[in-house]
Amino acid sequence: MSAPNIATSAPGPTPADIAKAFCDRAAVVGAFDPWALLAAVAPSLDDIAVEDAVLSLVSPQVEEVMEGTAVLWRLKPEPRREALDRLAARKLLDGVITAARPRPQDLFGAYLQSTLVNGAPTLTVSKRAASDDELRLQARPSTLPSRFRR
Repeated sequence: MSAPNIATSAPGPTPADIAKAFCDRAAVVGAFDPWALLAAVAPSLDDIAVEDAVLSLVSPQVEEVMEGTAVLWRLKPEPRREALDRLAARKLLDGVITAARPRPQDLFGAYLQSTLVNGAPTLTVSKRAASDDELRLQARPSTLPSRFRR
């Protein structure tokens, strides 16, 4: 007698896997809506317990920022550096940049991506409209590690 044919489904990504992908994308943008980023990273996720677990894993690595009346998240500098180092070492940075477009108001994210891709910001934005972080990126592109330049 043969063994019954039991269909086994491959387990889905763990909350830790989703949190890592979330932080990878957050590393290449500035401020972001955590729910929108979670939906982009795990579009078929519909388990509130897993969503809570993912956001609980990510929340110590982010800071809240206000944009108008919206409360957004931004990855803290050290987790951002760690994610960028990991992505560059695994040659995944270009793909993540392509997948994670900054919001139109996210000048920091636009400058960051331009710097990572081109080695220096290629955007022209009024210095009055730029944040301190954007001005630092614009003023000091030579401090970016060479592995992030093309």
